Amino acid sequence: KQEVEEKYVTKEEHAALTARLNNITTAFHPATQYALFETAIYEFVDKKILDEHREAHASRIKGGVAALCRQVLVMLLSGETDTKLAWQGPSTRHKNGKKAFPKDQKRPLVLGGLAGLAVYIKHESQAAVKDLEHSKRNELAHNGPFLQSIYQSPDGTAHFEQEFVGQKESVKRLRMAFKDEAEKEDNFRESIEEGVSLVVAVLKEKSFPIETETKEKVVKELNTVVSSIAIME
Repeated sequence: KQEVEEKYVTKEEHAALTARLNNITTAFHPATQYALFETAIYEFVDKKILDEHREAHASRIKGGVAALCRQVLVMLLSGETDTKLAWQGPSTRHKNGKKAFPKDQKRPLVLGGLAGLAVYIKHESQAAVKDLEHSKRNELAHNGPFLQSIYQSPDGTAHFEQEFVGQKESVKRLRMAFKDEAEKEDNFRESIEEGVSLVVAVLKEKSFPIETETKEKVVKELNTVVSSIAIME
């Protein structure tokens, strides 16, 4: 019978390995943050997708509304008033004989997205919300924490177990919170103005200064987006 020799790593080797794993965890943290943002939007939008549209359009609807909500957040945080918002979900125009997505379905879906955005801001940190800004995300991705963390030489002092477990528990907590909040009907609003006001309210609770002019511009743009009359796509 062949005996298998057991090998053990030294404390130094273990420290180097855990430090390297910690680098990877840190490097992908911005991607984790954005995934959580999308998860919050998806949970709420999913409640407003009609069964008849689920198979053909669910993925496009969720992705499109999430992208729109990120634009809304960037506008509110930056104070931009020149930005034009557009529907990014399934086409509402007949193309090549294909049935168009109903224009009247855009309003409940966008309202679901705004509700998800408000809940995301409510449960996340101010720093995480700020990281979703265009300029900040560029800093994180290009010559930022990703490259610095994933390729830097570990110093052997990082505590991967604590870092990994902490992030794992945080992600689990947030995902459960988003799912639970999406079940509460009182998180949804009836109008675009009410939906945007809810987002602005939670942003102000996180100490973000929001200009009234910017809020009014966002409301106007979103009302145009969900209009069933004239839409630019």
